[in-house]
Amino acid sequence: MKKTYLFLLAALVLAACTPSENNTPKELKGIGLNKKSIEVEVDDTYQLRVWYDPEDAEDSAPEVEWESANTKIAKVSQSGKVTGVKIGKTAVTATCGKFTAECEVEVVKATSNPDNPDNPENPDNPENPDDVKFSVFPTSIECTADGGKFTISVTAEGAVWSVESSESWAELSTTGSMGNADVIVSVEPSKSSTETTAEITFTCNNKKKVVTITRAAAKYFSVSSSKKVRFSSGNLRYQASTNTWSFAENQYDIVGNDNENISSTYSGWIDLFGWGTGQNPTNASTKTSDYPASFQDWGANPISNGGDESNQWRTLSLDEWKYLISSRSNASSKHGKGKVNGIEGCIFLPDDWTLPVGVSFTSKDYSWSDNLYSAAEWEKMENNGAIFLPNAGFRFYFYDQIHIGNVNNSYGRYWTTTPGDTSGEAYYIDFGTDESLGITTTSHREKCDGLSVRLVQDLL
Repeated sequence: MKKTYLFLLAALVLAACTPSENNTPKELKGIGLNKKSIEVEVDDTYQLRVWYDPEDAEDSAPEVEWESANTKIAKVSQSGKVTGVKIGKTAVTATCGKFTAECEVEVVKATSNPDNPDNPENPDNPENPDDVKFSVFPTSIECTADGGKFTISVTAEGAVWSVESSESWAELSTTGSMGNADVIVSVEPSKSSTETTAEITFTCNNKKKVVTITRAAAKYFSVSSSKKVRFSSGNLRYQASTNTWSFAENQYDIVGNDNENISSTYSGWIDLFGWGTGQNPTNASTKTSDYPASFQDWGANPISNGGDESNQWRTLSLDEWKYLISSRSNASSKHGKGKVNGIEGCIFLPDDWTLPVGVSFTSKDYSWSDNLYSAAEWEKMENNGAIFLPNAGFRFYFYDQIHIGNVNNSYGRYWTTTPGDTSGEAYYIDFGTDESLGITTTSHREKCDGLSVRLVQDLL
């Protein structure tokens, strides 16, 4: 056996040292995995390996990328090491250029170590001593109702560890599951009007470490005696060329005159829409029959920076706007006109409002010069839940041509879900055509007119 081995080794060395006309990289024709299905215990690992067709195409092949279909059941590192997370089935896919290979993974309950029944660690991982230094930092995290991403650092000195979240709104991703690594916690925005908490539990051998995440209550606005909502982060926008819905990056951002370019192929953004055009946002027809008799909400669409899922947001009705403006507790003190970063509009304060240090607010309906905020000053107001609806103008027809009227010039008009007294009209709220008027809730316009849209999300 040893002679055969030496002969093969010599042959390989000779082949490597002998010039050849065939040492150009071979074209990759496909890949496969050493296993088509595996069973792995919770917190245990299995190393998958890729084979190449032909074998000598490996050196010139693209780098393999690994992905788990469900990281809550099993994770996979970029070296192909699969780690069981919780009991269930999923698939791990290796991708190399245009070729893929898949392995079915079943995660099963971990068995006890027969040599040490009190230690549930897999005996195949003897590198996990009971006295390993195991710590996580920080031990607690506080975040706003808007959520965000947070990093937890794990120290485990080469030992295997696992992590799980008690709440679905705190999702986890890791840079590894052995030794020192980071865990990224992605916290979704709150849909609750009360404070919520999640426990992130780390386990290594018999040791457990818990990091508590406290998410602040969402700043809410009462729109009826029993219903509370939160407003989106900015006005609704749409890009026809990519069929993308999004919220404006800042509350004071407006598209303005570019709304004249409304079409099914326009590559820019529009933020003025005809009434009920949730399924047909570029409709600018002047025919009443081209608009739905029943309202089609824009919020039924996935909003790219608003959760990117259907039916997460909606538009307020006229009665809900009236309640917010006039009927909720201390309603008259919770709205006023103003100017943010040079843009005129109307400011609304949440029910549980607290004025931040360093800014002021005057609750008046009739003057855009009373509440003046720079972008930095408005950030303080926004962090405490204040909402700004900018005067974005409106789109209308004049002599069969599309025009944009009075952008940022005392025209803030926002659609409601309520149809008007005639089939071709619908109600909207109006901040007034000049500074002598307050917020108007009795106006209605033709459905073909393009007005602003600000969506809300119902709170639990």
